[in-house]
Amino acid sequence: MGIKHHIKRQIIQEISILFLVLIFMTLGSTSLFSQSVTLKTEFDFGDIVVYPPGNGTVTLAGTSRSTTGSVAIIPSKPGTLYLATFRYTAKAAINITSVSIDNITIVTNLLTVSNFVITPPLPIPVPKNGSVNFTVTHATLNINGILQPGKYTSTPPYTVRINNIPY
Repeated sequence: MGIKHHIKRQIIQEISILFLVLIFMTLGSTSLFSQSVTLKTEFDFGDIVVYPPGNGTVTLAGTSRSTTGSVAIIPSKPGTLYLATFRYTAKAAINITSVSIDNITIVTNLLTVSNFVITPPLPIPVPKNGSVNFTVTHATLNINGILQPGKYTSTPPYTVRINNIPY
């Protein structure tokens, strides 16, 4: 074996080792910092009716609702009201400084949910291998069209952003 062949072989071995180290670092950091958000309770705005022209809002705050525009609550069927609850889990300790939920669409584009407020208040510390539940304490259902009277609930998927990272 010549010196050139030996040098090439040594370089290939070093590059291979470096490549394997990078792979293990990537896999290790992925599992070390993995995080997830899961839905525990879905939104439920109760029973509503929409009159022509079909535009308005239902604001759900805690256990009470208010309406604007051509929207009314069906008094004989108040329904059970639920604000969504999410669970955030992280392997590494983290301090949550921002939480946002992308607008949620219900019944194609006729209904969207926006203007979310959550509890507990920010910042929310999450310990290593810990989790925290957060509940939306305020949300607005925006209505853009005539709908049949009835119950309207949200269904996943949701995009929840923790510290501006989407889940």
